[in-house]
Amino acid sequence: MNPSNSLYIVFSFELNFEKRANESPFVLKPIINFYLFQAKLVFLILIECKCISLILFYTKKAPQM
Repeated sequence: MNPSNSLYIVFSFELNFEKRANESPFVLKPIINFYLFQAKLVFLILIECKCISLILFYTKKAPQM
């Protein structure tokens, strides 16, 4: 399989576990970022203080040019 024929889209979102007044202790803050990569499938989990950032890489077949 030719890597140039594979299109990778990244969906990233942040889970905020900070407790706030009059709010749910679990707040989902979506980060609308779409990146195009021509690389292998990667799954990254970043843990920072009270926040957990997940970056999900999904593969889709690139359009034939």
